[in-house]
Amino acid sequence: MARVLEVEYGGMNDLLYQLYAATGERAWQAPAQRFDHERIFEPLANGRDELKGLHVKTQIPKIIGAAQRYELTGEKRYRDVVRWFFHHVATMRSYATGGTGNGERRGLDPGKLASELSGYTQECCCTYNMLKVARHLFCWTAAPRYADYYERAMFNGIPDTQHPDDAMTLCYLALASGYGKLFGLPPDAFWCCTGTGVESFSKLGDSVYFHDDDGRTSTCSSPPKRIGARKACGSSKRRISRKNLAPLSPCAVRTPYPWDCACECRAGPRPAERSL
Repeated sequence: MARVLEVEYGGMNDLLYQLYAATGERAWQAPAQRFDHERIFEPLANGRDELKGLHVKTQIPKIIGAAQRYELTGEKRYRDVVRWFFHHVATMRSYATGGTGNGERRGLDPGKLASELSGYTQECCCTYNMLKVARHLFCWTAAPRYADYYERAMFNGIPDTQHPDDAMTLCYLALASGYGKLFGLPPDAFWCCTGTGVESFSKLGDSVYFHDDDGRTSTCSSPPKRIGARKACGSSKRRISRKNLAPLSPCAVRTPYPWDCACECRAGPRPAERSL
């Protein structure tokens, strides 16, 4: 099992925790915990960045599994793992676009990205998974910094990764100057970013609008009549105290902003006026 944890095994802990949440059967909890990679979790739980040299997209799904474990069990250690991972990656190991990774690995110390530009930066799978991490954190805290990151990474890293003619997807968004986009070919390419790339376009609206007992929140400036949230935040089985944000159905929003701060948000049969 120790050898399995060192390779790219996907989000197996996330999947098994979701099965536990969906069925209520504790039989899924033990195998899920076997995929919790303590070599990665221990330094993060204590606030340390020991991510240098690691394969980037292998680690992010493990963190999503830690988020699921926290939501199911309330173990704050796993909340800390998620929080510190996001802090280290989003603030010190991500480009201005919100994407992360160069050649699939973190080659340098944090905060040194000028020499980490190439034709193999910002792997699309990494953006896809970092959006999931940010979504968990926003649902727990309603902190604007997580919504800000989500908006930046999503708009810079998702819509431009699908070819407009044949819908084939990218693997990397090259951030070094002089590079173009290398899309897959229908008979010859099915890389990891093909699967996550297709899924990304099926859930563009799952983190646009949220609501809790205090009201409604819009997290990014998406066309509201076209994109609406459908999926609930986090696991269906919650035992922890939190903001408990949930998605809102599609809304119609009218505002003359920035010329006027009035805003009309129609989420049902009656309009409601809110200030920005």
